[in-house]
Amino acid sequence: MVRRRALVTLVVVGLVGAQPGCRAPAESDPPSKPANPPTRADTCRLGTLALDYKYVPLVMDLETVVSSAGVEADAAAAVGACWVRPHLTELFAWGHVERRRGEYDWTVTDAIVRTFQERELELLPQIWTSSPWDHGEVGLQPPGAAPPRVEIEDIFAAGQHPDVRGSEALPRNSRAYATWVGALVERYDGDGHEDMPGLARAITHYEVLNEPSGVEEARPFFDVHALTAAAAREAYPDVTLVMGGQVQREDLERLLTMGIAEHCDVVNIHWVPSPEEVQHYRELSGGLPLWVSEMTFLDRGEPGQEVEQARYLVQNHARAFAAGAEKIFWIEILGERRPQLEMPPGLPREQSGSCLWPEGKVPRRGYHAYARMASALAHFDTVEIVPTPAGVEAYRFMVDGEERYVAWADGEGKNLELPRASARVTPLVGTDPGGDWPSWDAPDDGWSLVIPLTANPVLVEPEGGRP
Repeated sequence: MVRRRALVTLVVVGLVGAQPGCRAPAESDPPSKPANPPTRADTCRLGTLALDYKYVPLVMDLETVVSSAGVEADAAAAVGACWVRPHLTELFAWGHVERRRGEYDWTVTDAIVRTFQERELELLPQIWTSSPWDHGEVGLQPPGAAPPRVEIEDIFAAGQHPDVRGSEALPRNSRAYATWVGALVERYDGDGHEDMPGLARAITHYEVLNEPSGVEEARPFFDVHALTAAAAREAYPDVTLVMGGQVQREDLERLLTMGIAEHCDVVNIHWVPSPEEVQHYRELSGGLPLWVSEMTFLDRGEPGQEVEQARYLVQNHARAFAAGAEKIFWIEILGERRPQLEMPPGLPREQSGSCLWPEGKVPRRGYHAYARMASALAHFDTVEIVPTPAGVEAYRFMVDGEERYVAWADGEGKNLELPRASARVTPLVGTDPGGDWPSWDAPDDGWSLVIPLTANPVLVEPEGGRP
């Protein structure tokens, strides 16, 4: 992994206002605290989105904020996700913390950090440039309507995240924005200096913005990353900055060609990549790792879609990991939780068909599939594609020195053969909505295992050596 830690003089095209200077360490600054020792969450490959379009912290009392976030944190921890990406909320937006120029209120962000850390979950906060006093007003366009001009203060007052894009994402006062970024990173870096009271563990990763679209948004997106990276790295040289998620290949290609890899440490996409794509992006970025921060399959309630969602979840985690993705975030574990207020025009409702456990309902089959997959594979060390006959897919994972296979076929009557003496086979996707899918022992012909496959993926755990 290539890490760029040298501080450079920042020249950002198109930003209004003075640029941040580098703060020389004062004699009174405490020595840096040793990094947190690795935890199971650090090595975990699986994450989920949370708080997606659902909460209105600015109009809820703190107790409600904590209890609501706690429900999502419990759901994520129970199913086996170790990373949480608070998505499209105002929680880590500039203007949420700095509602008035020069005044920081960390009450809600501290409560959210504490809530997730109590469940031993790692956070990937999204940094947003939205600010009532800096931006003034922004344009939000409802489907089929002319773009209105909406006061950004009204959106924050309603407790919703304003999706600022293009030039509107550029801070007008870049020095004030950079100062806030530095304060944010400093508060949660765990070095003992100006930390959140009771911080259990450093927040080491941040994502900047999300899903730029087209040539017009590329330069502002790049400039915000450059400004954010300089400020964040000055506050915490070991911070890991995740590129805002990319939804179009041409947008990612454009930004990497522009040199955005100098201002981030992880390439971030919202599709299932091929091995060739991952290799190409590594070369273009100078060797940066790749994450998939959004993976989803919408269950619209049509016959058979719940099983299709569960299959898609398992199959494409295996494919993306084998292609080279290091972490994957599913949209999302808990869903269909309605906001207390109506949303402002132009902001979409949550993707309720993506969630694995609709509120007030039983978990979908995908929930049970995710739980089984997480239990077996969340902390894998390596993965490789297994050569198979046509119509069969199989992937070999190594977990703490033990091999585990995920396999499926494009129909009935096809098998996976392994030169092993015995193995336990566990369905990862089943037709029983309750998740009662019993394991079974693979038949042994004395020379190899022959495991019958269907379209529903199975987990194969060899229990003996080669015959």
